[in-house]
Amino acid sequence: RGHWPRHFWRLPIDPQGRRQGEWDNFLKEVSPGPALDKALREKLLPRFVFADELAVLYANKYRSAYLSVYSWAAIAVWVALLGFAPQTSLDPLCFKLILAVIEICIIVYISLKVRFGRGKKWHRRWLDYRALAETLRHVRFLACAGMFGGKPTAAEERSAWWLWYLRATMREIGPPDGQLDAVAIHAILWGTRTEELQPQREYHKGVIRVFKRIEHIIHRMELGIVTLTVLVLAGFIVVVGWYWFDQARTTGDYAFVFKQGEDGPMAWVYQLKPWVSIIAAGLPAVGAALGGIKFTGEFRSTALRSTAMVSAIDDLEERYDAMLRGTKFKDARRLLLSTASVLAEDINAFRAIFGQRNLTLPA
Repeated sequence: RGHWPRHFWRLPIDPQGRRQGEWDNFLKEVSPGPALDKALREKLLPRFVFADELAVLYANKYRSAYLSVYSWAAIAVWVALLGFAPQTSLDPLCFKLILAVIEICIIVYISLKVRFGRGKKWHRRWLDYRALAETLRHVRFLACAGMFGGKPTAAEERSAWWLWYLRATMREIGPPDGQLDAVAIHAILWGTRTEELQPQREYHKGVIRVFKRIEHIIHRMELGIVTLTVLVLAGFIVVVGWYWFDQARTTGDYAFVFKQGEDGPMAWVYQLKPWVSIIAAGLPAVGAALGGIKFTGEFRSTALRSTAMVSAIDDLEERYDAMLRGTKFKDARRLLLSTASVLAEDINAFRAIFGQRNLTLPA
């Protein structure tokens, strides 16, 4: 049947009361009866806020963790490569020892970060609380139409904790008081359209804009890293080839050997050689870290999901406009259920996209 979150009672619910009036506009539009209005304000809203705050908390923990892990993994590669750098102030073994200690510390930090995040279940709690918060918000317009949930099925009894918690909350709210006449149904539809669908559409438009921008920035950075790596290697090849060709033309010896070596005119090239190796290996490590961040963040998939949701919400709004011209309870009930179904599909897609993106050690 799942389990109750052990930390559920420890955190205060919106201690500053800054979100107590978050649903005022919706409740004003739908005008539920006094009993239902009180239930939505005192039971549903605090639980939604609590779940939403926890979803944000664990999302921030999870995202900061994988950003930190991939960033430090790239830094660890650069620390290891610095062992090839020329230096004269320290004994080479002492310098390598210092770098080895630093790299071990970074690896231990990455391992502990991943282990701690997985142990605290940041990823799963983020997904569960986000799904709970979004679904609880949908209950507010379903409850106004009397769709408050019945007896749970055997499958629901065995489901994840947040699903039975959701069902229990719906049953606790109870049916609406008053008469569901044409005026009341019209108010419910109008309130759902203006206070649920329109904010969701604007939210998804913002997600599309921001996540496409992030995806574009990371892509440009990856192209820049590849380009810079190629330029460094190509520049090194051109310089060395030019010196070899000049030596061969002067001496008539086409053997691929520089006779004077590090003491000749190519001394500065020999000094640059280890830095070329460091850059050629270090930059791809940064690119790999960016690729890991992009893979885990699923920016493109999220933007595509939001694009589909905007289209679905636009279709729903057209149905709402048509329904508001002539309201029938059965048709309105069907439309509200369709709205909940579309929004639930968004939650399912969200869980499908990020469900397999738990914290892992970068490889």
